[in-house]
Amino acid sequence: MQINTFSTHTDLVMNHSVANVLNPSFFHNFSECIQQIDDSENLIISGNGIFFSSGLDLFYINDLNRIEIIKFIGNFEAMLQSILDRSGLTLAYINGHTVAGGFILAAACDQAFCEPGKYKLGMNEKKLGIKLPPLAQAIIKFTFERDIHKILCKSDFYLPKKIKEFDHFSKNERTFENVFKNQNRLKKIEHFMKTEKDKQMETFINSWFSKKSITARNALIKSIKKD
Repeated sequence: MQINTFSTHTDLVMNHSVANVLNPSFFHNFSECIQQIDDSENLIISGNGIFFSSGLDLFYINDLNRIEIIKFIGNFEAMLQSILDRSGLTLAYINGHTVAGGFILAAACDQAFCEPGKYKLGMNEKKLGIKLPPLAQAIIKFTFERDIHKILCKSDFYLPKKIKEFDHFSKNERTFENVFKNQNRLKKIEHFMKTEKDKQMETFINSWFSKKSITARNALIKSIKKD
């Protein structure tokens, strides 16, 4: 990953892999970069090539056991929390495919700006037959509020021109002028984690190891290998 510092903000360019898949080495590199950036500095997170992030690394996590998957999700949630905890503003600058865990990463930011294009954005958890881990669920729930069903229940991904119907995605050029830190959203996320974390983690784990989810994940991995 590459850090570029300017007079008004810092750029964090994710170039961990072609698709910026989220795995332990990604989490480690992301954490190292975040720790190097002044917490009060405005931050723009972007991806390389045709991807912002394709989400969790299915090739890595598909065969993890219960203890291993809980540890993995803990690292994923720590990455998301590091964005939520920043005192400075954080903007996701989306230039390519942003799906599943990558979409949640963009949702964790204070605002997202989408470059025009034909890339895809959204969630695929419904197709995979799994529930969201607790922090991911809280971020989606309190970022999109009444529109959450349009995010989680959509049968296909969004294109940039359609995703902008949601307030979280800016219709303007990337700028911090109209971005603010939604303290009400952050408080709701914090309360959800205090009261629902253990219950929702158990629900996620049960769905992850369900027959439906295993079959769907194996089919997806097989299709990716063919591509």
